[in-house]
Amino acid sequence: MPNHFRWHTDTRLHWPSQSATQHTFDSLHDNTATPHEIMLISDACSVTCFTALQYAIQHRRAFCIHPQNASFSATIPPQKETDGYFQTISSGSSGTPKRIRRTQASWITSFQINTTQAQITPEDSYAILGKLSHSTPLYATLEAAHIGADIHVLSDLRPDHQRQALSHLQSTILYATPTQLRLLCKQRHHHVPERFAVRLILSGGGKLDAHTAALVHQTFVGATVIEFYGAAETSFITLSDHHTPIGSVGKAYPKVQIRIDPPDTDGDLAGKIWVKSPYLFTDYAVSNSLEPPKYAATWRDGFLSVGEYGYQDKQGYLFLSGRQSRRINIADQLVHPEEIELLLLANPAVEQCAIVPVTDTQRGQVLMGLVVLSCETMSADNICQELLATLRQQPGNLITPRKLFPVESLPKLASGKVDLVAATELVRSLYEAT
Repeated sequence: MPNHFRWHTDTRLHWPSQSATQHTFDSLHDNTATPHEIMLISDACSVTCFTALQYAIQHRRAFCIHPQNASFSATIPPQKETDGYFQTISSGSSGTPKRIRRTQASWITSFQINTTQAQITPEDSYAILGKLSHSTPLYATLEAAHIGADIHVLSDLRPDHQRQALSHLQSTILYATPTQLRLLCKQRHHHVPERFAVRLILSGGGKLDAHTAALVHQTFVGATVIEFYGAAETSFITLSDHHTPIGSVGKAYPKVQIRIDPPDTDGDLAGKIWVKSPYLFTDYAVSNSLEPPKYAATWRDGFLSVGEYGYQDKQGYLFLSGRQSRRINIADQLVHPEEIELLLLANPAVEQCAIVPVTDTQRGQVLMGLVVLSCETMSADNICQELLATLRQQPGNLITPRKLFPVESLPKLASGKVDLVAATELVRSLYEAT
C-alpha cells in the first residue's frame, strides 16, 4: 500500500476558461522555511490552489488547504509534519473549524475500494464543485489525480454555470453535497441545450432527501447515485446500495466496523455511533498551548465517535438521528433538529431549511426554523402554516417548531453547509422583531 499521494502523469486540470491552465507553481512560490514544514495553501484563487496542491504532491510535501482569511491560519504558526501526513479542515457548521491530521494512506486505501466497486478508470473525469479547503472536493481531487483521471475545476462558478460546464466538459464523476445537487438541478436554462455524461454521483456531507434524489435522477438520466456517510475525522462509514431503505445512509463501508451504544432514554432507538476502520484520522492539529477543539471526536477501545446518534436495522442498514452537538432538551425530551429538517425537505415546496433552538423565558428553549421556499402559488406565510400542520400530524413524539420564517437564502459556510451559528442569530432577530 503506497504511503504518499500520487499526481499521475496522465491527469490534466481543466478550467472552463482554458487560459487558466497556463498557470504554474514552482519552488519560488513555496514560502515555507524547510521541506519538513507543512505547506499552508489558501483556497482564495482556485488556479493557484490546485497547482500548489499538485506541487505539494509531486514533491511529497505535507499540506493543509485552508479557507481565505481563516483565523486558525493566522494563530497557528507553520508546523513540522510527519512524512506521509496531511491536514484537512472540518466544515465548522456548529462553530470553529478543526484542523485534522491524517495519514495519506488513510485515503489511498479507499481510493482503491471506490475505483474497483464503481469501476472508475483513468478515462473518467471528475467535476469539482467546491473549494479544496473542504474534505469532499479535496478527496475527489486527490482520488482523480491518484488514478490518472482528468479534473474539471468548477468551484469558482455559480450553480447555473456549473451545470453548463458539466454538459460542455462531459464530466463523468461527481462528488457533491445534497445542497449542491439541489442547486444544480434547479438551474436549468431551457434555451440552453444540455447533454450530460455524468454516470456516477456520490452524495455526502448531509442526508440526501427523497425529493432531491428524484431531481437528481431527472436531471442526470441514467447516472448511478450512491449516498455515503462519513465525517472529516472518519472518512467513509457507510455506502448506500439499491436495497437501502428510505431514510437510511446504507451499510458499513468495506473494512468499517460500527458499534452503537444503547439509547440514552427509554423509547428512543438512537444511540451514539462508534466506528473502527483504516480510514480514521490521527489527531487534531493544535499547538501545545491550545485545548482540544469543541465537539472533538472521542476514542474508546480503538473505536471513534464524532458524536453522531443513530441505529441499525436487522439487515445492518444505518439510520441517523443527528449530532450530539445539535441535540436539544425540550420539555425533558431529547430532540434532533436534523430529523425535522428531513421531514421539511420531503415537501417539494421547501428548497432548504434549518431548525435551531431559541431561548424561551417559560420553556428554556423552543425550536424555530428558516425555510427557503420554491412555491409561487401560495403566500409564504400560508405555506409555513401548512408545513407546521403537517409536522404536528407526524407519528411519535416529534416536537414541532414554534415558528417557521421564510427567507430568500440560508447563511452558508464556504463548504456549502448551513452556518448554524449565523442561522440561530437570524432566527433570534426575526423572532424578536415579531
